[in-house]
Amino acid sequence: MIFAMSKQLGKFQENQMRDGERVIHHVDGYIGKMMGKGDDTQHNGVLVLTDDRVVFYSKTWLSEVVRSIQLKQIANVHYNSSWPGTTIEIVARDTLKVTTLGAKEDFANFQAKLEEVRDQVQPTAPAAANAAPADLDIPGQIQKLAELKDQGILSDDEFTAKKAELLAKM
Repeated sequence: MIFAMSKQLGKFQENQMRDGERVIHHVDGYIGKMMGKGDDTQHNGVLVLTDDRVVFYSKTWLSEVVRSIQLKQIANVHYNSSWPGTTIEIVARDTLKVTTLGAKEDFANFQAKLEEVRDQVQPTAPAAANAAPADLDIPGQIQKLAELKDQGILSDDEFTAKKAELLAKM
């Protein structure tokens, strides 16, 4: 697959690519909030899908931002197209949320490719390893999660991800 080379992608390849790693897909975007400060500072960069990980990369003369998630650690991928921009959220231990003001098809294509590659690298565990212990009350756990969501402690996305994780153990 041939890509138009963005400056950020070129800098990523120079500074962060691992030996033997290859870029599968990329899309320009930003993390943080417009006019944000501290942890919410906006960083414009590139979201890169490699054969091993997803990386948001931003390099300016003042800073370098790298947020990397191994493909095997990704629990969910959410895509949302609404004003003011299209977002993709990659959920693992932490959530990586990247927004673009560009064409929403770019993020939709990125998400589709990410799902395809992630499915190829997910380890296949034996059924016994995925089975829930006999003393784990999955419906009860889901009920407790729903209560936490109703109390505002969990977001809808966090609830959905944990519920799917528990249901997979049934």
